[in-house]
Amino acid sequence: MNQRELPAGMADAVQAGLVRPIMFIFGDFEGDPVRICTGQGAVTWQDETWHGMGEMLSLSSMTESTDSNSQTIAVKLTFPAELLDPVAAGAFVDRASQFWLALVDDDGAISDGWLLFSGRMDSDSVEDDGAMASVTIKVVSEIDDQLKPRVFRYTHEDQQTLYPGDGDLGFAYVAALQDINIQWGK
Repeated sequence: MNQRELPAGMADAVQAGLVRPIMFIFGDFEGDPVRICTGQGAVTWQDETWHGMGEMLSLSSMTESTDSNSQTIAVKLTFPAELLDPVAAGAFVDRASQFWLALVDDDGAISDGWLLFSGRMDSDSVEDDGAMASVTIKVVSEIDDQLKPRVFRYTHEDQQTLYPGDGDLGFAYVAALQDINIQWGK
């Protein structure tokens, strides 16, 4: 499917003039993937149960560009402070996250989703006033990883990160070359 083509069910709903959007957000948290949506209560979609967060969930704007700049989305979840789990902090960094848009018809059936954004969860910020807590997680586009500099030096240690324990000694003597005294000629 082309990125610009809507799934058939969504295209039909848009042409009929009935547009009730619902957003699905997947976060691959370590040990327990999180599936939330902008609906209310438990929502079944694509054979999975998604937890409707309704008004407690907010998203930053999504932008699209034709250049190779990294894009970022912030997901903010507000809930009673006693539900905040400090142990889960950091159990998501550099793990996958996807955002889908779907439409709900008059019967409550949900169309196939349209993948709007895919990336990696990067960082979070927590605000806790004792009664309510807000957690904001930034998700960066997959191109962000490609834009990071790859620092590799021609040392034995860097070579071992690529080929550990292979008996590769090609760079084992590079450091010793710095202080070696070589006599040329007579």
